[in-house]
Amino acid sequence: MMVLLLPINYCISRGFSRIQKKIMATTDKRIHTTNEVFQNIRIIKFFAWEERFAQVVSESRTAELRALRDRYILWAVAGLSPYSIHLFDRSTNSRL
Repeated sequence: MMVLLLPINYCISRGFSRIQKKIMATTDKRIHTTNEVFQNIRIIKFFAWEERFAQVVSESRTAELRALRDRYILWAVAGLSPYSIHLFDRSTNSRL
């Protein structure tokens, strides 16, 4: 049964790595955008561009939240994988 878990664990770990890189990239983009807004707050206020820049920051945050959601879904799958093997094991034992 442990041999069956090796490819599953490999796929899960690759998924964690891919998602973590995605989270870091989206977080960096959001922080960069937020810092840009803070540095230029006087100009943004003067020209009344608050809504436009709020939307840009919000879009960055939405992308970051999507990546975080994907990570939590993968955590749930990783947490359930050992239990799914036990279910498979019981189904094969009942056939004997």
